[in-house]
Amino acid sequence: MVHARASYSPLATVHPPGRFPRSSFGLSLIAAALLVLIGASAGHAGGGIAPYRDAELVEDLEPGIGASSWFPGPGLSPDVRIDVHDRLLFEAEPFGPFWISSGPGQGAQPLGNFPQGYWEDLAEYEGAFFFRWVRPDPNLVDLVISDGTVAGTRLFDSDPEASFNPRLGLGAGGFFYFAGATGDGNNREPFRFEVGVDTEPSLLANLNPVGGSNPKNWRPAGDFMAFEAVTPANSNSLCLSDGTTPGTYVLTNQSAEVLEPSSAFVVQAWGVGSEVVVLATDSTSGSELRRVLPGTGTTEVLVESAPGTASTYVWSEVVGSRLVAAFDIGGGMQEVLSIDPATGTTTNLGSLPARFGAASQLSLSGRLA
Repeated sequence: MVHARASYSPLATVHPPGRFPRSSFGLSLIAAALLVLIGASAGHAGGGIAPYRDAELVEDLEPGIGASSWFPGPGLSPDVRIDVHDRLLFEAEPFGPFWISSGPGQGAQPLGNFPQGYWEDLAEYEGAFFFRWVRPDPNLVDLVISDGTVAGTRLFDSDPEASFNPRLGLGAGGFFYFAGATGDGNNREPFRFEVGVDTEPSLLANLNPVGGSNPKNWRPAGDFMAFEAVTPANSNSLCLSDGTTPGTYVLTNQSAEVLEPSSAFVVQAWGVGSEVVVLATDSTSGSELRRVLPGTGTTEVLVESAPGTASTYVWSEVVGSRLVAAFDIGGGMQEVLSIDPATGTTTNLGSLPARFGAASQLSLSGRLA
């Protein structure tokens, strides 16, 4: 059952309570007062960091105990400060995993009443945030989803007797994707949560009923999410989803052979206008740029950069509705192509030295729009 409200980028990986380093001298805030710095000097000449002028106490969580150079008790070091909808989210041991405050004079309140444990692996997407909640006794890992309010914070416990053991992913197209256990806590399948719509996460697809697909290497591609998963056909299947079960596919070539990502540990996919392009490998063409045919899991080779051999693809940038890509042509040179995935038309933009780097890619592609 869930109780949730609310995807890439992991914001922090933290450690169990009591394992944070604490200074034994200076103003250590072990007394449990959280200060918010407000205001900066207007018109600070010469740039640089403007000096703060004032600070106000937001909440004194341990009245009567002030900040000191050394306090032998467990203490409270406010930590992990995050801006969520103009509210300050912070951790406050030993009073609970997270507290939320609207600022000076507004006080603070615990974000939720969670079972004894600790949090880790925080991710945020479109104003919602997600973290794993670890309960050491018994050893269970659940998912907490929050919109930054007490009412909108819920813990998802799919099975009170088994660990959901989520592995956080990324967000695309309004959906946050992650891997969650469907059995013993180790075999995972892809789950999704539509921010602002869903009240609980749901199974996206059961891609491997025996052993779990263990999705990983999430890569947003426009409104789609590409990822790698274990399927009965291939242990490194390239998959694509629009956030719905009918719109989740194991990608294949036109002979129904399952594709693999072309790079180990990295899925490469791009949203180009309304099209999705992936760099994928099969046994016929090798590694090539491929266009995903809309509404299907079938792909077609977009550029046969080296007929009969694997692609010599080096880098790419999305420029408007086109994909600008470079391919190694030998002799220390790269050939640069401008590709329209919707029509399949390709324009040769010329050759560049192979030392042409990522910083220059942006400069070039900006002139090619």
